[in-house]
Amino acid sequence: MNKLGKLLIIGFGPGAMEHITGRALTALEESEAVIGYSTYVDLIRPLLRHQEVVGTGMTEEVSRAQEAVRRAEAGQTIAVISSGDAGVYGMAGLVYEVLIERGWTPDTGVEVEVIPGISAIQSCSSLLGAPIMHDSCTISLSDHLTPWESIAARVEAAGAADFVIAFYNPRSGKRTRQIEEARQILLRYRDPATPVGIVKSAYRDRQQTIVTTLQDMLNHEIGMLSTVIVGNSATMVYEGLLVTPRGYGRKYSLGADTQALKPHERLRTSAEPWSLAAALAGGEAYTTGQTLAGPVLRVQAERETDAVNAGAVQIGGYPPQVKGIGTTGLNDSPPGNYVKVTTCGFCNLRKEGARAAAERLFQQLHGRSTPRELQISVTGCGMACNSAVLEDIGLIYSKGSFELYLGGKKTGRAAHAGTRVREGMNEEEAIAAVTAVVEQYCAQGYPNERFYTFFERMGRGIAVNFTSSMSILHAEHMHLQSPESPLGRTAVLLVGHGSRVEEGNEELRNFTSLLAARRPELTIETCFIELSAPSISGGIDQCVRGGAGKVYVVPIILFGAGHSKLDIPMALDQAKLKYPGVEFIYGRPLGVQERAVDILMDRIAGAMPLLRPISASSLLVTAAGLSEEEVKVPDEDTIVLVMGRGGSDPDANSDLCKLTRMLWERTSYKSVEACFIAMAKPSLNAGLERCLALGARKIIVLPYLLFTGVLMKQFGETVNDFAEAHPEIEVEAGSYLGSHPLLSDMLLDRIDETIAGRTAANCDNCKYRDEASVHHYHHHHHGEEGHNHGSHGGEGHGCGHGHDCGHGHHGRHHGYDHTHDHTHDHHVHNHDTTVGIPSTTAVEAADTLPPSDVPRDVLHPATAPKAR
Repeated sequence: MNKLGKLLIIGFGPGAMEHITGRALTALEESEAVIGYSTYVDLIRPLLRHQEVVGTGMTEEVSRAQEAVRRAEAGQTIAVISSGDAGVYGMAGLVYEVLIERGWTPDTGVEVEVIPGISAIQSCSSLLGAPIMHDSCTISLSDHLTPWESIAARVEAAGAADFVIAFYNPRSGKRTRQIEEARQILLRYRDPATPVGIVKSAYRDRQQTIVTTLQDMLNHEIGMLSTVIVGNSATMVYEGLLVTPRGYGRKYSLGADTQALKPHERLRTSAEPWSLAAALAGGEAYTTGQTLAGPVLRVQAERETDAVNAGAVQIGGYPPQVKGIGTTGLNDSPPGNYVKVTTCGFCNLRKEGARAAAERLFQQLHGRSTPRELQISVTGCGMACNSAVLEDIGLIYSKGSFELYLGGKKTGRAAHAGTRVREGMNEEEAIAAVTAVVEQYCAQGYPNERFYTFFERMGRGIAVNFTSSMSILHAEHMHLQSPESPLGRTAVLLVGHGSRVEEGNEELRNFTSLLAARRPELTIETCFIELSAPSISGGIDQCVRGGAGKVYVVPIILFGAGHSKLDIPMALDQAKLKYPGVEFIYGRPLGVQERAVDILMDRIAGAMPLLRPISASSLLVTAAGLSEEEVKVPDEDTIVLVMGRGGSDPDANSDLCKLTRMLWERTSYKSVEACFIAMAKPSLNAGLERCLALGARKIIVLPYLLFTGVLMKQFGETVNDFAEAHPEIEVEAGSYLGSHPLLSDMLLDRIDETIAGRTAANCDNCKYRDEASVHHYHHHHHGEEGHNHGSHGGEGHGCGHGHDCGHGHHGRHHGYDHTHDHTHDHHVHNHDTTVGIPSTTAVEAADTLPPSDVPRDVLHPATAPKAR
């Protein structure tokens, strides 16, 4: 029988030699072979002398574990390495799983020793200060192995329970939305000013530490090498350090030389009124003879039903207390269809303006039977409104008065903020308003009908039958406006493109929902130019039906071309005829902005290397096989290729080229090139070949598209094919823009400038557009998918159709020299240009033809001047 070997599963900490434990060092010395992720092997290579090195890439964890077990069973002593601690998202668990699959037992199988290391939450915490001094948890945002629904539920639970949270694997080149979604979940429970620490490459080269807030965290670089630590409601920032108090300040005077409580008194129940022992004793120790100073608000219910006995108004991080029963969890109530009144605890009741209203609402409404569970959230300061506006009914005390929000939806794809229906209320008005709405919901809601659905269904009829509320709930929103009221509401209509891929349409809807949550004072509707509903006319109808007297129309389009110059303005022309009493104000596309460059920089940081097919023999790389080619490619040998949608409008195409130039100015790369995936040149294939011809050893390809769609699939296939054909080149692919917070900022600026009347001249007032529209309507029908768009998705490409949607004025004439194939190739629109530009002749073109074996657009980049 062969002698069995040994498995040493080693966590070597963050990477610095001084942070590797003594046992880890001796375990490495004992081993005959070291197996690990190649990057981690490189970190400890100075410690390896005689050992064979087996390094593999990402996604090869199972192969590593299997190889380690196979070698140990053959009699070798094998070190399996992980960074941090091997038992925290490391190799320890996987090795055990592989052993279990093979029938391993501790008594008869190979010996296994797990050597602990310093985990990322600990190393990153030490650099930030002391953020995990209180209850904390770690959550990996990678959904490659865990369903996203499970991850989101864990984030929700940790957010509600006020845990300090360390996010591992927060973002990669392909996983960009997870950290954004996690942040949105936490904003339902936490102040936007909650401290956040972002640590990249802790205790390694290029270490970076950032202290920011939950509101602004996405404005900073977050990638696979980052760990994000989100503080709890007590975490504070002092001199750039994050500190989470343990709770000593509740019992001790931290600035006093002598403590009021003697050592033998400090563990008594009377000294700990927040404890379980105090709660079981009825709480007298906490409430008798003193003011309410802690974070627990006790409100006694007068009803005798089980539902009433189930909960209390809950504030802060401690369980609710109700006389005669035990305690339940944080903000936790037994399930049931009844009213549940809760409050936030961001300030631990230092701001008490909403306390009385919360108590009264609890006494009057908590436990009342309803068609479906009804959440009423009362907050004591405006800072907490990010959470309250997402509940069924949100009552916010801000600057001496109350605001009332109705119909929020807290979870799901269509999560959205409630509608502000009243502001400036005193306490009596606020109580009456909330009570009236609850009474109507109980009387007219369908069985099992959620409140936000009831709110939408009732529309203008909400609270109409309750005369006591008529003076309180006035019409600041479409749902509350009396049918006799004149048109007077202001609406913002966001116009997206639309995609054949429904996922792209859903991403745009989610993006606008998040935008609406950031600006609850605006009534924001969404529509599409084509391929999805509602159409532009449908969106306008929806605004007008809601009582809008003024509609601000803002395109969610990257660059100005056919859609923004023709399609949207013509839809507005029809709307003006249909609704002569409504004013329509048209904004402009997103255009070229510095923040767009910032987004591209983020996408470069998150770009992921494309995996090329490799043989089984290449999975195991020995130390002797390592070469200089595996060293990181320097920036001077790297080219970034930015891919736009492309169209026949030179304005839009040149905007992309300008953006790439701005990006180049911000980087040290060999070059930043532009290409297009449809209609315009150079094509994506040609752009990749041009990078190759320029001598790039590494190419980073970025799709400058808004959301997913058909073009993103074409992008992925093309880049993957190129990477497989050129294994000597390192190719990385970035993600599309998506719901990046800076993209939200860009669009919000466009909305604000439109409302303020600061938009530049656009095609809505162009004297040439009327003539162009005659020809445009000959062949373009937005209700059909058959027109030649090159199968584009919902990318917001900002360019024309399969024909040139631009319309221009070249010198003396308008230039509509189009034939029946409708390729308006010369309709260039530029408000600043009136000088005619002659078209290229065949003779002039012949002088610039490239060699027959080289594609022309490979030799001429998008930024190169075209021959005339």
